[in-house]
Amino acid sequence: MRIFRFFAVAAALAAPSGCGVIYTSPNVSEGSILGGTELDVKVVQLTPETAIAANMEEYVPPRLPLAFWQAAATRETLADGRESTDPNTQPALYLGSVPERLPPLGEPEAYLIGVGDVILLNFNVEPTLEDLPSLVALQSRRQGLIVQDDGAIAVPKAGRVQIAGLTLAEAESEVFRALVSTGLDSTFTMEIAEFNSQYISVGGAVGSPRLVPLKLKPLYLYEAIQIAGGARADPEISHIQLIRRDQIYSIRLDRFNTDPAVRRIVLRDGDDISVRSEDHNRELAALERSNFKERLEFGAVERHYAYVTGEIRGGAKRVDLPFERTATLADVLFRDNALSDIRTMDYGEIYVLRTGVNPTEIGGVTAYNLNGSNAANLSLAGQLEMRPNDVVFVAEQRITAWNRAISQVLPNLVLRTARIATNGL
Repeated sequence: MRIFRFFAVAAALAAPSGCGVIYTSPNVSEGSILGGTELDVKVVQLTPETAIAANMEEYVPPRLPLAFWQAAATRETLADGRESTDPNTQPALYLGSVPERLPPLGEPEAYLIGVGDVILLNFNVEPTLEDLPSLVALQSRRQGLIVQDDGAIAVPKAGRVQIAGLTLAEAESEVFRALVSTGLDSTFTMEIAEFNSQYISVGGAVGSPRLVPLKLKPLYLYEAIQIAGGARADPEISHIQLIRRDQIYSIRLDRFNTDPAVRRIVLRDGDDISVRSEDHNRELAALERSNFKERLEFGAVERHYAYVTGEIRGGAKRVDLPFERTATLADVLFRDNALSDIRTMDYGEIYVLRTGVNPTEIGGVTAYNLNGSNAANLSLAGQLEMRPNDVVFVAEQRITAWNRAISQVLPNLVLRTARIATNGL
């Protein structure tokens, strides 16, 4: 009783007029009040069953870029016929490539005239015809007509004729109709002098990367690679990547060299072909990893966090949740020796505070209580998975709270007593 009377007197002397409690020890209890709003706090004892239930909350950890992964490209066959699984003996393709996937093996399609192509009209007329002077001049100069951006060419005497998107035979028929409609009955031939509207690109590990125009004759995959100087990569650890519109296809280089059907894949306008070797993939992956780390350093990458507060070493802190996997309560508690000071923390009052994700449970908080006063219960920390924005709180021991209260009371008590004594004198 004397101790309590002492603290009562000490509190009265040390506390300024109008002030409340000298020292407030944080704790977790149901029905806590924060900012005038009562939270629906539900305390749940952490057991194997409640840990499983808590882990059922859907969560997908953030993914690392594909460049951080690698896949075996081949398997070494050992002397006894078994396949080696030692990654040190297996050439590796760094992601940035895709699993083998062949494009549709379609039939060649007729060339369609496009904007930028140069059309040549050859008129077979007698130069004595007085009504065709411009056509004669055109014949003598073999003048080319450029397909304009509206898809038309300007034919002398006949005006503008739309031919973009037509085959050569269809375009010839359109020009003939235009000439006939103006009363010009002449014979002519049409040819494409310059192919400027459709290209495929060939790059990567080839002799001479370049743009290859599509022409009347279908262009096959093997022809395009030959025009670009041929593949300059090890067939066993390389592949050909074909990007067509929004689709990515991949063909092993060794298969390309031996499969006639694959070699005769018909190319289409806009196809992007790249021969990728292991070294090329390695460089791309290294660059992607470097860019990712820089973005991570500047906070430009989405991260998930948990938070730790209360009676822990180093004070309150934010804990990064890992990529590709879930972290557990044990990962948080035993990180950086957070629970190292057993003299002040209450092992029976370890909580994981988790807000509800269901809109109907706004304001709801579930407090999972890990009672570590029985050390065997600490094994449960390895079973409870963390979720973004979880708050781990570790309470202080009661004796710690008393000691801190005393450390605040005594200096104020001495000063207050001395002030009273001085004024009294």
